[in-house]
Amino acid sequence: MKLRKTRFDLFEQADWGDYYAQMTPWLTHECADIRKMCVERLAAAVFWAEMSGPLNERPPHAHAMQRTQWFLEQIEFAHEMTQDTIALLLRDMRYHWPDRQAAVVVEAWLKKLAADLPVNVGLDVITGTLLVNKEPSRTTMQSALSLLDDPSDYLRACAAKTLSGADEELTGFSEKALFDLIKAKDIARPGVAGPFWSEWHFDCHDAPVEPMAWMMEILEKRIGDEPDMPFSGIDFYLHEVCDYSPENVQHMLDLGHVGLALETATEMHGPVNGMAPILKKLGDSDNKEIAGRAHVWLASYYAHVHQAASRQQIVRLTDFKSHLSEVCDVIAIRYGDTSVRCEGVVVYLTDSISSEAAWDLLMQAEPKTKQGAPVDLNLLEQTVEPAFTLQDKTIWQWDGGVRVTLQKTHVSGWRRLHLIAPRLGCLNG
Repeated sequence: MKLRKTRFDLFEQADWGDYYAQMTPWLTHECADIRKMCVERLAAAVFWAEMSGPLNERPPHAHAMQRTQWFLEQIEFAHEMTQDTIALLLRDMRYHWPDRQAAVVVEAWLKKLAADLPVNVGLDVITGTLLVNKEPSRTTMQSALSLLDDPSDYLRACAAKTLSGADEELTGFSEKALFDLIKAKDIARPGVAGPFWSEWHFDCHDAPVEPMAWMMEILEKRIGDEPDMPFSGIDFYLHEVCDYSPENVQHMLDLGHVGLALETATEMHGPVNGMAPILKKLGDSDNKEIAGRAHVWLASYYAHVHQAASRQQIVRLTDFKSHLSEVCDVIAIRYGDTSVRCEGVVVYLTDSISSEAAWDLLMQAEPKTKQGAPVDLNLLEQTVEPAFTLQDKTIWQWDGGVRVTLQKTHVSGWRRLHLIAPRLGCLNG
């Protein structure tokens, strides 16, 4: 869907009318996923993109209000036919909310909906949407505190999100006391700790608690699993904050949270000290999906071929010829099922090598494109700019699905090489 990929930053003011005319018919498309994407893009355009840019080039407030009113009318019209577009927009309003006078239009619309609920629209969702978008105040925070025990999981999550990062003078609680309150509430009835943590996630070092200990205590003591929520739950954040901690991953396993343990053990795209034994244990699982993912991770980052791994998926290439004594291990991996035919080769080295030597090694893999035509790595010029650099990895990408990752473990030279392509021809079956 080309309209979804439209770059708003390239728009002139005169372009918006034509864009909306092309986009709004998709609000009633028979595919729910397309309707959802359409709502998201229109909300981003109306609430943010069209009203952004240099101050002297922004449309007047009256235009923003009129555009917002028009958009809400389109949503209501589509909802009469699909019975889901209002709910889709309410969910999106967690992240897209208009500024200035246009917000008044949205607030009035939500209050109108609350007085006469459309089909498939819950009052708790409307109330929660209004709550998370209110300006911080003592009244707002006191309302949020009272809603932490509401019958609606959705509204409880919105209340916790509203309290996240709020000033002590507004909540009446010290930061530590509020963390303790949320922890107790989540242990008794899961669903508030994750939304509450959301504003702290990128400033975790300023939190009044040790994040891993706070979250792990909740996981250990809570009654039941997390419900469906409009924000990420504590399980999501756990696998990010504990990705360097094999001790906490093992504790997750001991508590029976096997899926969470796997997500955490495979969060870091690289080896983690002490994590390999846990991944090997996960590789012994009777659950084929869990075991298979552990097998791939062990081969990809730990130079280990698990004894239970399918030899049609993971193979150590003992016949991989190289004059370099630094090459210690070469493993071929198939990602996905046999219909995907996406394969990779990982080369592990005992000592760092130059870029020229690294590319010479990868030339031996003979990748093929999605159409099965050979890809000559000599044509993938080493001088081309990499797609991006992430920590110790530099990554190149080309049309046809070919991807090269060179990874350092020292200041200079490469110690791990990874080539992935739709077909490599290293695995049979």
